Amino acid sequence: MVKKIKIFKNFEISKIYKNSLILIGNFDGLHSGHQKLFKQAEKYKKKLKLKIGVVTFNPIPKMFFNKEIKNYRISNFNQKVNYLKKFGVDFLVNKNFNKKFSKIKSNEFIKKIIFKKLNAKYIF
Repeated sequence: MVKKIKIFKNFEISKIYKNSLILIGNFDGLHSGHQKLFKQAEKYKKKLKLKIGVVTFNPIPKMFFNKEIKNYRISNFNQKVNYLKKFGVDFLVNKNFNKKFSKIKSNEFIKKIIFKKLNAKYIF
C-alpha cells in the first residue's frame, strides 16, 4: 500500500517533518537520474529512520522567467505526487515561485529556509 504524502504550500512544516532528507527540484517526469537519487534517499531513510521531503516550485522557474513558455511540464501536479509516493516521499513543499521568492539569494535560501525552517538533516 502506498501511503499519502503530506503537502505544504510553504516552508512552515509540521515538527514531525523536520530533520528529514530533502530533495530540491522540479522532479517533473522522474527520469532515470531522478530515480537513482530517490533510491539512494530511500536507503538513507531506512538506515537512519528519517523522512523524505521534496521541495518543488510552481510554476517551474523556467516558465516564470520566460512568459512565452505556457507549459513546460511533462506531468501535472497529481501525476508528480503519484510518482513521488512510489519513491517513499513523506512530504512535499510545493512553493509558489513568484517575483519576491525569485529575489532570494542562494546562501539566504540555504540558511533561512533549508537550515532554519526545514531543519534539513541531509540534502540530496
